Amino acid sequence: MKKTIATGIVFLLVVLSFTAISGIQIKNNIIMSSDRGDILYVGGNGTVNYTTIQSAVDDADWYDTVFVFDDGSPYNENVEVTKTITIIGENKNTTIVNGYFEIRYKQVKLSGFTINSNTEYCVKIISSENIISDNIINSEVVGIYIYADVYVGIFNNFISNNIINSRGQGIMLYLAGFKGCNDNIITNNIITSTEDKSGNGIKII
Repeated sequence: MKKTIATGIVFLLVVLSFTAISGIQIKNNIIMSSDRGDILYVGGNGTVNYTTIQSAVDDADWYDTVFVFDDGSPYNENVEVTKTITIIGENKNTTIVNGYFEIRYKQVKLSGFTINSNTEYCVKIISSENIISDNIINSEVVGIYIYADVYVGIFNNFISNNIINSRGQGIMLYLAGFKGCNDNIITNNIITSTEDKSGNGIKII
């Protein structure tokens, strides 16, 4: 019995140690090693944290995580993503970006933000296998814009659990080319569209 209890305590300590090492709760480090890559911090009270999301995205390596604290909100910037990374906001109600995200590389994960944009879109996806989830999106035109151009097909994106408020289209899939825009999953989103009678919750063109 004592051996069993001791083994259980050791296992618990190992689990807790792993959680502390791989978590994203420490505010005073710009990068913290984890089993999924490094974590780069934006905002917060760390003395060397990034001040903009784009600068952290630019410095990130493939499979890193950019964690954005709400302390620095609102972040008034447009963010272009050209590598496989994860971008997480601390709290989707209080981590605010006044601008847009443009995702140009596959397997990007974006969650935990309020995104406000009065330009063409809040989130534009020009790649495959991305996950856009648990965001609040307020758009004057298009909330999430999935764009398949003439030569690049857009496949297997997962759009879920977002709250989208748009005066135009909530989600638009634009099929410009012959490669197609297939197997994209759109589920459990709340879409409010619109003051403009031409608006649609989801539109495919």
